[in-house]
Amino acid sequence: MKINIKYIYLICLIVEHYLFSFFSYKDSFIYQNTDYYNYYNQIVTENFSLQEFLSLGATFFVAFNKIFSGVNFLQYSFIYSTLSLIPFVSLLLLGWNSFEKASFTLKFLFILSLFLPSTHYWLGSFSKDAFCFFSVFLIFYYYYKQKTKLFTFLIVLSFSLMTIIRPYVGILVLFTMLFFVKKKYILPLFLSLLFFGVIFLYFFLEIKYFSIESILEKYSHLNNYSYSNSTKESIINLMHTTVFSRFFYVMFRPLFFDATTFYKYIISIENFVLIVIFLMLSYKLVRYKTVILKYENSFYYALGVYAFSTWLFYSLYVYNYGLASRMKANYIVFLLYFFFVSFSKLEKIKK
Repeated sequence: MKINIKYIYLICLIVEHYLFSFFSYKDSFIYQNTDYYNYYNQIVTENFSLQEFLSLGATFFVAFNKIFSGVNFLQYSFIYSTLSLIPFVSLLLLGWNSFEKASFTLKFLFILSLFLPSTHYWLGSFSKDAFCFFSVFLIFYYYYKQKTKLFTFLIVLSFSLMTIIRPYVGILVLFTMLFFVKKKYILPLFLSLLFFGVIFLYFFLEIKYFSIESILEKYSHLNNYSYSNSTKESIINLMHTTVFSRFFYVMFRPLFFDATTFYKYIISIENFVLIVIFLMLSYKLVRYKTVILKYENSFYYALGVYAFSTWLFYSLYVYNYGLASRMKANYIVFLLYFFFVSFSKLEKIKK
């Protein structure tokens, strides 16, 4: 009996995801100093408070999960790991059809991008990252693939929770949708974007007066926090680097010469792989004599715009390589999927 290799990759992907999810759980449980363990500790030691539901970010995330009383840390980790697994599995199945006639190189890079260890380690945890990763995929998948009432309810619920848990993700999703909605929805969407943007700046970043001085003051605060809570080798100096340089730092650093621990060496290998992937894609652009990927109002293009916007956003404030690796897990799979689908279409045109 012939076995479809797609399902072999699928099984391997699921096994890897839960394996690195267990590593993430184990590290959190042993060291008890991660955000994930702190969330759980607050859930089991603090009383339920209705006022917490009026908060943003981690406070609301903890309050929301207090609803599920009696769930232990391992079970929380498994639930959120399963949520974040759904986009990986879906992209593998969706991409397999897109790359059916693509070159071996493109197929190989596509499969490789879904197996990057750090993405499964960070997203396979009891975290806001896992929930937002799942919600972003669900929102864009619904918009282009499904139109049922059940999906509509799930989208409204997911977007609402996601925006409260991590406001800037909701803002970036709204920004992305500006490029794809019908013209009659652009103004309401733009006004919503401004509304959420003001709330994010005022309540979340605590920027009371929008000025150059207040922004520089916030950068200075983040920079000081970085020096107090990061090792010297992992710091990204916000005051002495440009957004352009940080744009590359958050994607491709640390590399081998930055690594001082086992985990950093693993991440540096992964970042080297990413450099190779981006170089090979750049080579294909030169080979096809084009620098523009044709615009389409499609699922994969929406993921690409969101991922690129998120990458640029993190370049504004990420202050160490550890945080950069964790935040990169939120968008790198979407970004690479966009590139691979785009290049598979270019290959069909050039054949």
